[in-house]
Amino acid sequence: MGQRHLAYFLETMGEYVDSLKFAAGSFSLMPETALKEIIDLAHKHDVMVSTGGFIEYVLTQGPEAVDKYIEECRNVGFDILERAGWGITISTDDWLRIVEKVKKAGLKPKPEVGIQFGAGVEKKEEEREDEG
Repeated sequence: MGQRHLAYFLETMGEYVDSLKFAAGSFSLMPETALKEIIDLAHKHDVMVSTGGFIEYVLTQGPEAVDKYIEECRNVGFDILERAGWGITISTDDWLRIVEKVKKAGLKPKPEVGIQFGAGVEKKEEEREDEG
């Protein structure tokens, strides 16, 4: 959604919007000035802004990258740093350490919990024969 479209949307429906979420790291493809403009526009309408799920990718680059990511999210104006429920698997203790870092940076952590049903599950040959 472009800035003009977002501006119109927030002017007409903003009172019903709590937060704006970027999908799957889409913000990482934007020039920083454009990203800040969108975040500032949302804040002008009292709308918090979430990273959406992207830290899962950053985690694959090591602890220093995670610290830098959290700092950059704060610096551009994000309010919420989300952890998507479908991403990388790490221990609960590691997630808690990340949540503490996010809170210490002044951001709201949003650890999403997700459960996938049916992904990668194949029926046994006997079950398929029984169905039909």
